[in-house]
Amino acid sequence: MPGMGSSSEPKRRQAWRRLLPKCLCRKQKDEVPQDAQLICAVNVPKLCSKCVQGWSNSVMTSKYTVLTFLPKNLWYQFHVFSNVYFLCMAMLQLVPAISDSNGKPTMLTPLALVLGVTALKDAIEDYRRHRSDAVENSRVAVRLNAGTGQLEKVPWSSLVVGNVVKLRKGDAVPADMVLLSSSDDTGTVYVETKDLDGETNLKAKVCLEETQGLDVRKINAASSARVDDHLCVRIAYEQPTASLYSFSGSIGINNEAPLALSADQLVLRGSSIRTTKYAWGVVVYTGHNTRLMVNSAASSSGRYKLSKLMKMYNTHILQLFALQMFFCAISAVSYALWSNLWQDNWYLERPEETIGTKIREVIEVFGRLVLQFTLFVPISLLTTLEIVKVVQGYIISRDRKMVHGDVKAQTNSAGTADDLGCVTHVFSDKTGTLTENCMLINTLGIMGDLNRQFGPNPHLMQPCDTHVSQKFPTRGIKAVSTGKDEANLRRLLLVLGLCHSVLRQQRDESDSDDGAHQGTPVAGKLNYASSVDTTGGSSSSCAAEDPKSTDDSEDLYDASSPDEMALVAGARELGFEFWGRPSAHNIVMKFTNDWARNLIGHDGGVSDDTDFINYEVLEVLEFDNVRKRMSVMVRSPTTGKVMLLVKGADSTMLEVATSETDSNGLTTYLLGLATQGLRTLVLGVRELSGFPLDNWRARYGKARAAGDTDALSELISEAEMGITIVGATGIEDKLQDHVPETISEIRAAGVSMWILTGDKVETAINIGRSSNLISPNGENFVIQDPDMNEKDILEKLQDISDRGAEPRTVSLTILGDCLATILKSDDLREQFFSVGLTKCGTVIACRVSPAQKADVVAWAQKYHSSGTMLAIGDGANDVGMIVTADVGVGVAGREGAQAVRAADFAIPRFCHLQRLLFVHGRETIRKNTLFIYYTVFKNVAFGILAMLFGPFCMFSGSIIYDPFLKAWYNTFFTLLPVMAYAIFDRDLPYNILARCSFLYKWPRPLFSKRVLAMWFWHAFYVGGACLIVSTYFSSVFIRNRRGMVVTTLPELSVLVMVVLIPLMNLMIYRWVNSFHWFTTHFLYNICTVLFVAALFILYRFFLWDILFNPMGVAICLMGWATAVLPLIFYHTYMSLFKPDNARIVKERLHMGVHDLVIGKGGPEVGGAAEVLVPNLTAIEHTTTLASSEVAHEAAPRSMRDRVNSTGYAFSESENQDRIGLYAHSKVLQPLSSKLGILREKSPW
Repeated sequence: MPGMGSSSEPKRRQAWRRLLPKCLCRKQKDEVPQDAQLICAVNVPKLCSKCVQGWSNSVMTSKYTVLTFLPKNLWYQFHVFSNVYFLCMAMLQLVPAISDSNGKPTMLTPLALVLGVTALKDAIEDYRRHRSDAVENSRVAVRLNAGTGQLEKVPWSSLVVGNVVKLRKGDAVPADMVLLSSSDDTGTVYVETKDLDGETNLKAKVCLEETQGLDVRKINAASSARVDDHLCVRIAYEQPTASLYSFSGSIGINNEAPLALSADQLVLRGSSIRTTKYAWGVVVYTGHNTRLMVNSAASSSGRYKLSKLMKMYNTHILQLFALQMFFCAISAVSYALWSNLWQDNWYLERPEETIGTKIREVIEVFGRLVLQFTLFVPISLLTTLEIVKVVQGYIISRDRKMVHGDVKAQTNSAGTADDLGCVTHVFSDKTGTLTENCMLINTLGIMGDLNRQFGPNPHLMQPCDTHVSQKFPTRGIKAVSTGKDEANLRRLLLVLGLCHSVLRQQRDESDSDDGAHQGTPVAGKLNYASSVDTTGGSSSSCAAEDPKSTDDSEDLYDASSPDEMALVAGARELGFEFWGRPSAHNIVMKFTNDWARNLIGHDGGVSDDTDFINYEVLEVLEFDNVRKRMSVMVRSPTTGKVMLLVKGADSTMLEVATSETDSNGLTTYLLGLATQGLRTLVLGVRELSGFPLDNWRARYGKARAAGDTDALSELISEAEMGITIVGATGIEDKLQDHVPETISEIRAAGVSMWILTGDKVETAINIGRSSNLISPNGENFVIQDPDMNEKDILEKLQDISDRGAEPRTVSLTILGDCLATILKSDDLREQFFSVGLTKCGTVIACRVSPAQKADVVAWAQKYHSSGTMLAIGDGANDVGMIVTADVGVGVAGREGAQAVRAADFAIPRFCHLQRLLFVHGRETIRKNTLFIYYTVFKNVAFGILAMLFGPFCMFSGSIIYDPFLKAWYNTFFTLLPVMAYAIFDRDLPYNILARCSFLYKWPRPLFSKRVLAMWFWHAFYVGGACLIVSTYFSSVFIRNRRGMVVTTLPELSVLVMVVLIPLMNLMIYRWVNSFHWFTTHFLYNICTVLFVAALFILYRFFLWDILFNPMGVAICLMGWATAVLPLIFYHTYMSLFKPDNARIVKERLHMGVHDLVIGKGGPEVGGAAEVLVPNLTAIEHTTTLASSEVAHEAAPRSMRDRVNSTGYAFSESENQDRIGLYAHSKVLQPLSSKLGILREKSPW
């Protein structure tokens, strides 16, 4: 019964845990109902909830301990198929009847080496984690001793839930803590969270007014002399979660009513205290239950990705295993038939056999052959490939051409480096990825006068604010002085200056502990509340304590987004400067000119000498991706009225606007801004004179304390209605340098571009045209009507599919609402991705949410599983698609480091993506593919000898090689050459690869079942050639020193190995492109030297008859020639008559000519890239890159236009073409000669 099974399962687990050693049991977390609240008794940890009493603040990111390393590491390693396979083979070697090593498990030697190397790597990595953990856990915190009431320094690992900790300026937060009080009289604590979420702007945390004045020494003080001084404080709060920006709980002081706690009172481990002198907090989450560690566990568990190449290799392993079993079965059946045919021969002396003995013999032969075919599965491939990928990742990180300022490229997951070389689709964010994400406010539109054309900025003689464009019409805006327009401008200026979450950096102050324990304000601190008259007047203390000048310094403000910074800068440019937040409920503004003072003080209350004005902030309704709005409730100090200031996207602002709003005029105006490539925001105001404010705030506070998101949404919607639109802004975000050129080259390589942005359709299209995403001569289909039903969208998609145009010239732009409709319908979704992934070169999705970005990438992978999806972004809203894609690339932008941390690779700028793909991606996939297939090739060539030797021994399973040579074949005798190739080889100079888009696409697939079959039959031929030549000629021509023919099996085995193993190390030279004495000569040949040394140790008695016999040497040479000549003929034919792009570029580089070459990637690409091949004899040269369009039907062009020089495979007659020129003239054509040395700067 289900119920019985479920109840007995925990009992069985408990029984197993009692039997297992304690060190092998996984630590179990206390099971607590998810809806149960935790209780923290402040300063009395023993009275906290039982489940939290066992929590430790010690963190452990390591996997192993001294006791658990060996069993756990072996447990992890034997999850790998090849390790289990070779362990089974070693166990079979113990069976005397089938053993190929006289009952000795010789396969354990290479297996132990592979396991040992992997274990050593894991041990080094884990030792580093242990050291890091020890440093982290031994950091010092200042804790309040509950018994003595004194401060004590303790390591972080000693903290428990309920401890009260003092945080000073600059201190890192040791655990997740609820703030009680602060040195600031308003209870404000500024924290920096860049080590937590990557954002560099300061965030304000606010202590509750009721706890701000508490004396923390008296909280549950056992030594208190008076009972009246005793304070009982308890906190009820939620279970540990991964959310960094939400928190729900309540705090009770003595018997008073509980007070609601929110994320504003929670400071997280990983953040640090800034500008605030000190703060008191109580620990509520420790160790692995902190938000930081919960997120780290979630991100690490979801990060593992397997490249397309490794997925194919896993398939190949199963295919090779199946072939091994097939060959063993064929050989065993052949033995049964052959023995039955020849069993009557007199020399065999076989006793009479029964059916049982025959079956046993067949099984024994099958077992012997299984052991001899063991090397069909490479034992060391995965371990060595992992080492190779680590080195390749290091090379990417050290690339000096991918550096911008102090920011370098970095590799977080080298395992997906293969996929960089076969990317088919790039999914990119726009803001901060393609653009600078440095917003400049460009223009303001005032409602009622949207058609007014403002002049240029009159302040060109003065230094302009960092976030204000030179086109910002300051003079034109100030000229607005008519009634309604002036009123809208006044409210618009209020929205710019007050509706934001920007913080102003404070001056460093002397660190004093005076009054620290009593929670009294610090004397000497600039107190805006007392120095600024709440009615708008300025007291004399302002002049005395006026902070230092703030002229045009970008570092004055900390903003969560560049858009807010630009809006605040716009208000500052007009004379209404944001001066600071003396508390969470106040904003101080400064008038920098009479125009702003007169405009804001139009209703009275602001005198001519007023410099500062203090606004009371009642509520802040933060921005979210559903509403796409932000609102602030403020009380005017001049009129006492409460206003709701709102800013947001036009699509959502028009939904809540009053009916009198000129929506058509506003839409037309915004469309004009969008066509200029400007980001638009709509600003609005609602006066809350008739609004039940007190009742609404009470309900809002209750819903926020309860964490009721549905009630909060309803209350926010209730407030954000009937909004009067007062204007709109146009914000400029310039493209990064070299973005258009980079996109052109990536598209020319046959890679489709998908842009997923939150911008308007018109803005996205304008950016698309300026960045070469949309072809000038191509078609751009737009689906943007949110009222379109499924049938209309399907017809539109079918129309695109039926056009049959060149995919590179077709673009599709779609609105997020339409995309949401598509994703809900199975048929529509399939059609959309079929068209977008195969019929369009560019797809631009506008007004999309972060969740939609991840969904689009996930569905694209499902519908186009053969393709490789790369996602690139710079912000936290891009993390979803970066993690979902086959390859995730983060751009080190201005929106923090979350995208960089979540990505597999990180680059400083978008233009570096070209080098990442064309250089590192192409080289990695080329070398790793050959590494895998060549390893399989040499293993199959060795293993196939057992089957090919069958006819010589009646398929009896006789051993053709020594078990020792077999055991070390993969690890010592043939490992280094292919490994050195994968690390050190270069196909072409990197500066050439970075500029040649046509070299990115390969003419044939690099890995597939067909490629495996080709390598397999090649190995079959090479193994057969070595065996047959050695067997036939040795039995006739080789004689020992006594004149006898060498016919013994051990001598034949050595001869075969002497032919095969050096050949495996020499054949790799066919694919080597770069030569160096160490990498290509020493490393490639050291294995052969080791093999010969092993032969002298093991077979020194008859090795002389083979290696120092003229006929023995001749047989070796004959075997090598027989095996290699077909390969040489094949590659010579392909080079002459079917050369690929890389082959032709190499040839021209070898000639050292200055010819401008055009390369085309074939009919799929249709694009071309020009590259100036440098003269290798020149002392100094530079290269240049341009884009070009060349028709596919272009006729072959003669070589007579080139430099008058000849080289390999070129005809000396200038009237004759190169051999097979027509085959490659469609790919590369010389355009000019003797161009000289061009000195044009390039981003690569």
